[in-house]
Amino acid sequence: MGWYEEDCGEIYGYLKDPHTIVATWAENSSNQRCENDLHGRHYIGKVILKFNEDFAKFNGTWGYCDDEPTNIDWNGERK
Repeated sequence: MGWYEEDCGEIYGYLKDPHTIVATWAENSSNQRCENDLHGRHYIGKVILKFNEDFAKFNGTWGYCDDEPTNIDWNGERK
């Protein structure tokens, strides 16, 4: 489990390999509201985060609700 600042987001998942997290994200708001929920939140989806060797940066793919994670613009780096 982890969190991020935007929309009080949380991520719940597991390590697929030493540098890849497969998870579900949940936020207080987003562009699409889902019928199903995660811990009472209806703004959810799937995500795959792939980290570099020192875990300082990641590239992520994501999707809304039950869609497969195919959007490619969730990237970040450690502060």
